[in-house]
Amino acid sequence: LNLARCSRKEHLFSTFKELLRFDKRIADIALNVFGFSEISEKIAISRRIGHSWRLIGWGEVLPGGQTVSSGSSLESTDGEINVLAQSVVWMLNTVAAIAASKGQGGGAGALPLCVITTKEDVSATVDNAVLTAKKNINIGASSENWMLTAVLSSAISAGSAVGAAIAVHVFERTVSTKVINGSKLTSKEGSIDIYAKGDDMTVTVLAAVAGGLGTVAIAGSVPVVVSMSTIETEVSGVDADNKAVLNAGDSVGVNSSLKADNYIAAGSIAATSGTAAVGAALDTAVFENAIRTNIGKHTDIVANGKTVAGGG
Repeated sequence: LNLARCSRKEHLFSTFKELLRFDKRIADIALNVFGFSEISEKIAISRRIGHSWRLIGWGEVLPGGQTVSSGSSLESTDGEINVLAQSVVWMLNTVAAIAASKGQGGGAGALPLCVITTKEDVSATVDNAVLTAKKNINIGASSENWMLTAVLSSAISAGSAVGAAIAVHVFERTVSTKVINGSKLTSKEGSIDIYAKGDDMTVTVLAAVAGGLGTVAIAGSVPVVVSMSTIETEVSGVDADNKAVLNAGDSVGVNSSLKADNYIAAGSIAATSGTAAVGAALDTAVFENAIRTNIGKHTDIVANGKTVAGGG
C-alpha cells in the first residue's frame, strides 16, 4: 500500500508496513519509513494493481496521544510493537524596535515585547490490553521544545531616551505513559521499555541601548522564563486476579526523565550628557517540575526469566 498527502504537491507520504490495530473507524498503522503531516490532513490510500496505483480509500490524521484501548490485542509475530506519542516544537523569535529623534526637548522610546506561551498534553496509554511481540515492545511519550529568542531595543534622541527589551516564556505541559488495568506485555526475545521524557533547550538574548543628549537615558532588559512540567510513568494492575504483567526475554525498563537547558543573556547600556543615565537587567527563571515513576500494586515484572517485581 502507498500513503500520500492529499493537500501537498509531493505524492509519496510513506509506505504501509503493518496494521497494528483497527477499532471501528480508527486504525493504527506502522510505516516502513517516518512520515510527516499536519493534524487533520487527509491521507490517500492506494494499492498497486498491475503496473499502476489505484485509490482504494482515504483517512484523516488524528491529534493527541496514542492509546491502545481497553480489551485490545496486538501481536507482532516477527518484529516489535511501538506505541509512541511525540511532540516536537522548534521556534525562532526575533523582535527589534529602534527609535530616533533629533528634536531638542523631545524624546525617543523603543519598547519591544515578546510573549510566548505553550501548553501540551502528550500521552501514551495501554489500557487493559494484551501486547505480544517477538522483539522489543516500546511504550513511550515524549516532548521536545527548542526555542531561540532575540529581542533588541535601541533609542537615540537629542532629548531623553528610553529603551527596554522584554521577553516572557511560559511552558506548561504534561507527558504521561501508562500501562494500566491489568495490561499484559510479552516480549519473547527482546526488551520492554516504558518511558515518559521531556527535553528542553531555551536560549534567550536581550539587549537594550538608550542614548540621549537631554536630561535622562534609561535602558532595561527583562527576560522571564516559567517552566511547569509533569513527567510521569505508571504501571499498575487492578487486583490479584487482574495484574499488570511485563514479561521480557531480555530487560525491562520503566522510567521518567526531564532535561532542561536554559541559557539567558541580558544587558543594557544607557548614556547621556544630561543629568542621569540608568541601565538595568533583571533575569527571572521559575521551574516547577514533577517527575514520577510508579510501579503500583498487583504488578508482575519478569526479565530474562527472573521475577524482579511482583507478588502484591
